[in-house]
Amino acid sequence: MNIPPDPLPLDSSVGGDGPDADRVYLIVRARGGLLDGEFVKVPLGATVTLGRSRRCDFSLKKSARYLLSSGEDRAEIRARMAFRAVSRRHCSIRFASPSVVEITNHSSNGTFVDGLAVASIRLGDIRRMAHELRLGQSGDRFDVAFGSLATLPEDSISR
Repeated sequence: MNIPPDPLPLDSSVGGDGPDADRVYLIVRARGGLLDGEFVKVPLGATVTLGRSRRCDFSLKKSARYLLSSGEDRAEIRARMAFRAVSRRHCSIRFASPSVVEITNHSSNGTFVDGLAVASIRLGDIRRMAHELRLGQSGDRFDVAFGSLATLPEDSISR
């Protein structure tokens, strides 16, 4: 994951309360599937990859359910359509600015944003609304939303 050494704090120009405001992140949270409830926080200027490969920042093969399974259980997970719909390096998400998120598809199975197949999309309304990201037609779903560390539940699994 390409993370700047010190993410920019929220300031008055992006809707915050000054230099002491919480740091702003893009929150990518899984809904259902192997990663259910897990999330990754993406600081300004950073890019994360999603997919099956352990080399991805947010990976099905690094999920707690996958890592804790073995033998027949793991084989059953890998045989499921939702798992097979996700490519090794499926898509990337770049938090370009407080108002802009860029999502790029890297998979022949497709990446869907709010139900529409996209090759690449630039979301300019991320501060106003969350978006649904789906990996493949039957793959895992994620919520992509603007947020800060203060908005994350304490019992969430952080990456």
